[in-house]
Amino acid sequence: MKKTHLWWGITVMVGLITVLSFLIPAYAASQKITIMVKDKDDIGRWQVAVERASQADPALKDFTIVYETPPDVNVAFFAEFGANDAPDIVSIDSFEVPSWAEAKYLYDITDKVEAWDGWAQYPTSLQEIVKDRGRVYALLKQTDVRIIFLRKDLLPYALGSQWQPLSWEELLSMARSLKAAGMKYPLAIQSGPNWGESTAMQAFLPLLYGAGGVLYDQEKGKWVVSSNAYMDVLNFYETIYKEGLANPDVPTVASPWMTARGDFQAGRTAILFDGQWAWGAFKSGGSLEVPNADCSVGFIKIPGKNGGFSTFSGGFAWAIANKGLDIPPAHPKEAFELIAAYCSQKGIAEHAVETNSVAPRLDAVKVPEYAQNKYLSWCTAEVLPYTHYRPALPEYPQVSEQIRLLVKQVATLQMTPKEALSEYAKAVAKIVGSDNVIDELGLLK
Repeated sequence: MKKTHLWWGITVMVGLITVLSFLIPAYAASQKITIMVKDKDDIGRWQVAVERASQADPALKDFTIVYETPPDVNVAFFAEFGANDAPDIVSIDSFEVPSWAEAKYLYDITDKVEAWDGWAQYPTSLQEIVKDRGRVYALLKQTDVRIIFLRKDLLPYALGSQWQPLSWEELLSMARSLKAAGMKYPLAIQSGPNWGESTAMQAFLPLLYGAGGVLYDQEKGKWVVSSNAYMDVLNFYETIYKEGLANPDVPTVASPWMTARGDFQAGRTAILFDGQWAWGAFKSGGSLEVPNADCSVGFIKIPGKNGGFSTFSGGFAWAIANKGLDIPPAHPKEAFELIAAYCSQKGIAEHAVETNSVAPRLDAVKVPEYAQNKYLSWCTAEVLPYTHYRPALPEYPQVSEQIRLLVKQVATLQMTPKEALSEYAKAVAKIVGSDNVIDELGLLK
């Protein structure tokens, strides 16, 4: 009888072990990581990244990767977060990182990025752009820059192939020479409300920072509403329009980008401030194709007032999301490993090549596929180190609207720089509160 009981017990134990041997891998395989993407084409790139990450950490092979492609990522994310079922990884505009972090949507990855060798390859500004209160919440997958396009074929003698002005005065001197030689509007620059955010991002802010100024003082937590740098920028605009160096319709016409780029294509303009993506319009097959564009069109950095260079960047990023309010993600370690694989040197370079965008990692230029694109690799290697970013604060959109009005008043010669800046200072102080501004020139007194 004892033997029978013993045999039965052994049989049960073996049966349980057999069942468990099936249950354990089945349970592991049921673990999942959900990735919410804005661009469906990212799924193919994610599949490559998952394979790359799985080679480094074989345990990731036990996870099922689920992709979500909602028509509106923000709407879908908020709904899932509210149901305590947010995706593990989400695509986010870098400008939204601080507000999402404040709302506790995002998981703090500071410790993880500081231990990751790829973090040092992001320029300081592109590290700061994904932070809130000094903590990191995302990694950029792509970015952009603002530059100056040249019609090299219209510049004097052989200057076109090597000219890089080192100051605003050199820029103006070239525009004046072209004007004297018969060019109608040598220079085009974003100058008014109808440009939308372009007035701030493509021109005003790069110039402001290139003159040593700032829009927002991070240390003091206040908006700068007047400074010598502001006056320098506005005097620059006034000079351009007073001397007839730019098309006077640009500040007020309904579609100013078509006017400015059209002038550039037609040869009425040789110096154009714009975002790096405008090359797509000018190159062979573009909507505003410039004949023999590869030889006729050149690119230079935006010079500072008296030296140095300046540009501005934005971009999209990958972030790890909390499941819900005060509910952390289920697999933060594995989620970060996947993001790190996507944002690896090769992963970032591949994303840039496939999307024709600027790689935010400086070492991407060492990847042959990206290095072959001389234009984009130039943007990363030569322009990106000088970049800045917009203050991602709730008041910024309204402040940007005031920048557009400020520039328009000067560009249309309706106000002097000081008069326009005084109006701007008052308007911004009203938006952000008089206790939250720095008025270096005392215009609010």
